[in-house]
Amino acid sequence: MVNTEHILPLADKRQLCYLECGDSQGYPVLWCHGNPGSRLGWPLLLSRTGQVKARVLIPDRPGFGKSDPQPSQSYLAWPADIVQLVDSLDIEQFVVAGVSGGGPFALACAWQLSDRVAAVGLISTGPPVAEVLRQASLTNRLIFTLGRRAPHLVRLYSFMLSYLTRSHPDRMIRQLLSGYAEADSTLSHRPDLQEFFCQYLKEAYAQGGYASADEIVRFSRPWHIPIPQISTPIHLWHGEADNAIPPSFGRHLAERLPRCSAQFIPDAGHLWILDHLHEVVETLLSEVSPTSL
Repeated sequence: MVNTEHILPLADKRQLCYLECGDSQGYPVLWCHGNPGSRLGWPLLLSRTGQVKARVLIPDRPGFGKSDPQPSQSYLAWPADIVQLVDSLDIEQFVVAGVSGGGPFALACAWQLSDRVAAVGLISTGPPVAEVLRQASLTNRLIFTLGRRAPHLVRLYSFMLSYLTRSHPDRMIRQLLSGYAEADSTLSHRPDLQEFFCQYLKEAYAQGGYASADEIVRFSRPWHIPIPQISTPIHLWHGEADNAIPPSFGRHLAERLPRCSAQFIPDAGHLWILDHLHEVVETLLSEVSPTSL
């Protein structure tokens, strides 16, 4: 099982940092982390249940981890970075997975790179917030409303979270999970997942948290992705007990996607993926032609 970090110089002089793990000879799976998130931690989850038969590529999105910020505030700028990444590795076709805040970035790839993306996985994500804002929790309604009307306050909030993560990571993890469903909050007591969260979040906020704030603002506004026109096969997983992004968000998104197979998991929370990473990867690979594997 490989686990190597790389820096890719991009055409506009930015750098994109990504992690490659899993089977170097396997079919490529591009992983879009959540928000806040980073490339780190996922190899730990992959290694827990044996070697995954896929070549998993986990880039830090712009402004997270070691990837330089991207001036554009459009989801549709992300596929251009991904084209440079896969071309540098001589990869023609691949599948994409997006977790939570990574979902829109996965959908942007499905839309703009439809000839290269064989399948998409969406985990614990939702549609453009403006379509379902009334269904959000009071806290999330406040955050998303600030994202549209007072983005500077979202940036201040994110900077505070960044400071807390760097200075008191254990406290930050407890605070992050305290408002989640019971299925999620119990995960904070597991040593393997404590290590995951520490790596994942400290790297997510390494540049001060501004990228996280910018993504909240972006998520709160129109995405400019024509979701009903996406023709790529999509698998969607959402926990019925998810109170971070409620299952009604997932149902709304699934109904708008023409080729979506959706699973709503009883008693599962927002962090269901942490124990089901292999299941997601294997399902996505089932959409790939056997001759491509």
